Amino acid sequence: MGFGRDAAGRRTRRRPDRARLHAQSVAHLDDQALGDLATHARDARQRGRIAGDFVEKPLLSREGANVTIHAGGRTIAADGEYGAEGRIYQAYAPIPRFGDDYVTIGSWIVGDEPAGIGMREDASPITRNTSRFVPHYFL
Repeated sequence: MGFGRDAAGRRTRRRPDRARLHAQSVAHLDDQALGDLATHARDARQRGRIAGDFVEKPLLSREGANVTIHAGGRTIAADGEYGAEGRIYQAYAPIPRFGDDYVTIGSWIVGDEPAGIGMREDASPITRNTSRFVPHYFL
């Protein structure tokens, strides 16, 4: 988040343009770099460096799109439009479940200072853009 000023001159937070930020974060990656990352991720999985349950993710995506969890003999997948650039693989680390909801904690840092913490809740272990946001603490 950036900062701005309201009509009274008080410092306020502005929400970033997410699409612009996403484009800026991947602008430095060219086709060769993406290809190299995809090849490395595929080779690591094929060589068995990840034993047991794993998660498959697109190199570039957001909010759970095209994430697939392979765990306990089951597959849970989220739809989306990402993945043509390649995929990465990670060992599966289950998130906590409380009642019917899986909960993920997110935090924000502004400069060198903690600025907030929030929780995302969903009936699925894949956090998506439709997951409920539960603010917990903001500075």
